[in-house]
Formats: sequence, C-alpha cells, structure tokens
Amino acid sequence: MFPQQGKPTGGSTTEPLTTLEKTQAHRYVLLNCVAVKPFNKQHIKRSTRGRRVSITEVEKRVSKEFPDWFPKRIMNPDIAETISDDIKFLA
Repeated sequence: MFPQQGKPTGGSTTEPLTTLEKTQAHRYVLLNCVAVKPFNKQHIKRSTRGRRVSITEVEKRVSKEFPDWFPKRIMNPDIAETISDDIKFLA
C-alpha cells in the first residue's frame, strides 16, 4: 500500500509515542491515503447533509470526526465483506 522509499542506514532506535502523537499520526495516514479517499468523501457528504458549509468547517469536521467514523464504517457488517484487509488494518 505504501511503497518503500530510500534505504535504511545504521542502527535504529525505538521511541514510544504519546497518545496525542498516535492520534495525530493515525489521522495523517487516514487523510493522506489514496485508498481511504472514497470513505473521506462519504463522511463529508454525511456530515454536511447537502448544506453549504465552508471549507474551513469541513476540514475541522473531518479532522475531528473522521478518525472515529472510519472504523465504525469499515466494520459495518453490511459492507465488511467487501472491504480489503489493508483498509481494515488502517481502520
């Protein structure tokens, strides 16, 4: 899903992430993954419900609500069988 770029050099260290950092990283991946974009569009349609909403308001809602909405949508029994394992993993 994400192509490897570059080559590792030297050793590695592991640094634990705070809860906030994990949330921010997860949100970043969800909002920048091409495979998730159709779900992001669904979320925007649902959250605006046909009303004219400013771009700033849409971005705020997506940032705040999408990471919680996405796993619920993916694990919905009505569509769970049609969702790829990669998408389920992201959820």
